[in-house]
Amino acid sequence: MLNFLFCFDNNYNKQAFTSIYSLLSNTDSKLNFHIIHKSQDTDDFIPYKIKNHKNLNEVIVYKFKDKANFPNLDDVHVSEATYYRLFIQNYIKNDIEDLIYLDSDIICINNFDLEAKKYINKLKSSQNIIGAKTEFKSGNKEGLERFNISNKNYFNAGVLFIDYKKWRQKEIGIKLIDNLVNNKQHLKYWDQDLLNLFFNGSYIELTEYLNFKVQLSETEFKFTLSEKQEQNALFLHFSGKFKPWSLKGALNENSAYYHKYFKEINGKDFHIYNKRRLNTLKDLLKNLINFKIFNTKNAFVILKYTFKSLIRKEIQ
Repeated sequence: MLNFLFCFDNNYNKQAFTSIYSLLSNTDSKLNFHIIHKSQDTDDFIPYKIKNHKNLNEVIVYKFKDKANFPNLDDVHVSEATYYRLFIQNYIKNDIEDLIYLDSDIICINNFDLEAKKYINKLKSSQNIIGAKTEFKSGNKEGLERFNISNKNYFNAGVLFIDYKKWRQKEIGIKLIDNLVNNKQHLKYWDQDLLNLFFNGSYIELTEYLNFKVQLSETEFKFTLSEKQEQNALFLHFSGKFKPWSLKGALNENSAYYHKYFKEINGKDFHIYNKRRLNTLKDLLKNLINFKIFNTKNAFVILKYTFKSLIRKEIQ
């Protein structure tokens, strides 16, 4: 049985639940979910449609209790929860052998059962502890050259297959936390940098369809996935600056993959969340003045939900 891991706080509740619901909607198997949360310690906050889904076996919520000083958290869409997976050995039981970690900005759009199990088995039969998708090739200045390690690939940590048995046996969590203390000043991309620095190119390569990056452009609003990509992609990763639940992201038609499952679980057409209302108001006025907002589908519906999000504070 597949075990998925999510780490988030109240600011990402709806996004994470939408991701979880998309997984449950694209499988023929029973799934387990492990949630490490900043403030919740029971499943009372889990939506009814998840708790009662036919494909859910179990969801376990762990309240994060470790004390640590997490670096580089000025970014608006990143919280300390991004570091929680470094502490999984303090929460996840020892009888779990493997985990699939997903960021909360990932949406599943096709059945993933065979591919996920294939890579879990491939990881178990290897000497590696994790599986990931390479983001930068050797020599890219955005990669590990910042750590004076230029001959290794740099992976995206938004999707991480973890051999949890090896992770525990080799005390990876303890070593990562030690590395966090020693490398705080160098971390640009948070725990992703830390994981790359530690594993130093030692991971199995995942297919791109298990971490298929989708960028939401603020200038081009139309769908960018080809028919083949839409048929084969499993986990869509909205890894760019603009997220589907921001105004700029919602205007992009690629955000429809997110809003489809958000609507199914919440009964609302769109999810517009403003952590910084002034920025959203500026973006709204800019798009109204240049009429760009009317170049996309559902412009008036997006406007309605944007105005609602500006008028009242949304409780995630």
